[in-house]
Amino acid sequence: MKSGHFESQTLPARYLWDSQITTKLTAATALLMVTAILGPLLTIVTISGISVSVFRLYAPIYGLLLARYLYTHNRVQPLIMTIPIPVWLLIGLGGYATLSLVFVSGLSRALFELITLLTALFVGTMLCLTADSQAAVKRYLVVIFALVASAQLIAFWEIFTDSHLHTSRLFVKEVLPRHARLGSDAASAWFNNQNNLSYFLAFAVGPLTAYGIVPDRNYPTIARAGCIGLVFLSVVVAWANRSRLALVSMLLTVCLVVCLVVLRRTIDRVEWSQRLKRNVVVGSVFAGFAIILLLVVLPNPFSESTLSLWKRWQLARAGASLFVDSYGVGVGVGNTQAAVASGEIATRQTGELHNWLLYFASAFGIVGVVTFLTTLAITCYELGIRALNSGSALFIGMFAMLLVFPLNALAPSNAVLTHSFWVFLFLAIAVSRLPSAEGDWE
Repeated sequence: MKSGHFESQTLPARYLWDSQITTKLTAATALLMVTAILGPLLTIVTISGISVSVFRLYAPIYGLLLARYLYTHNRVQPLIMTIPIPVWLLIGLGGYATLSLVFVSGLSRALFELITLLTALFVGTMLCLTADSQAAVKRYLVVIFALVASAQLIAFWEIFTDSHLHTSRLFVKEVLPRHARLGSDAASAWFNNQNNLSYFLAFAVGPLTAYGIVPDRNYPTIARAGCIGLVFLSVVVAWANRSRLALVSMLLTVCLVVCLVVLRRTIDRVEWSQRLKRNVVVGSVFAGFAIILLLVVLPNPFSESTLSLWKRWQLARAGASLFVDSYGVGVGVGNTQAAVASGEIATRQTGELHNWLLYFASAFGIVGVVTFLTTLAITCYELGIRALNSGSALFIGMFAMLLVFPLNALAPSNAVLTHSFWVFLFLAIAVSRLPSAEGDWE
């Protein structure tokens, strides 16, 4: 196999920003990320059923100020040159989602999903472009770790008091008796339900575990112990919530970090290979389509008595059928839920697919599957090379998170429409294009 050192041909993001505004821009982008993740918790007022949150007010202001800076400082062309290929692919996905409005039936639902998707892509793109160094990425991770600690604090308050924030469906479990069975041992913090909380915590387990166990002279023992403590509390919350996929994802991520640390000690250096990178991309896309087509023909192996597993398989079959019936074009943004609920495959009146791959396939067809899986494969390959060559906690933690990303993202009803999904993916893209750290491994 012919191999050689290959680096991304994009310009460093620091060339975009004047040194005077770098700190301010990072802080402003961190605030954008926080308001996006907190979402409905920061709702100011609700008008005609539409909630006006801090994020929805702040995002347009942030966008306008950013556009003004890029225009007045002639940074538009450098911006285009700086955007890496995975981000361009996701921007293209957003463009295709916008074009799909032409053939959608329910316009209101379509607009809601489209706006949610485009704003999530915008937040993620800005995180990626402003995370131009390890120091910048670490600042963002510190903010995420603070959100994790805050979510855990609220979660244990919920568990011990059987009280919940108004943004959670557990708050109205007296109105929705089917949630009452969760009792006082379920928690969702500011998220809509307990699975969304657990899967958010699971994403953070990778970097938390790495910073806790990878030797790094820049981190004191107490900070590393704090990271391990947050990992342990995340596992406890997922266990209390009965979030099986998130719990398995957490445990698998911890094991991967340990394995990567051990593996790093046994190898000298892994060389870049364009051929291997291409094979990883092609193999990932092929595997994705194989799974989709198999779901069309394979019967449900679970009995209806195992309601959760049976329903998830039925929903997956329904999503795969929509992909085939639309001839690979997809039914368009916002159309999947109604199409599944009214389809021939029994799903107990559930429309959300609970599967990110089938959502991309059913809503955006071949374009959705190819663009997202290619993005995931490129990022995984480049991040893996850097993790194995540097031994840095940052690279190892983010790589372990990304390896478990496809499994963990199955936990919510629709991970694609959550900001957590895109924030962690774009941070992984940002880390994958940073130069490997030297001297981090002792």
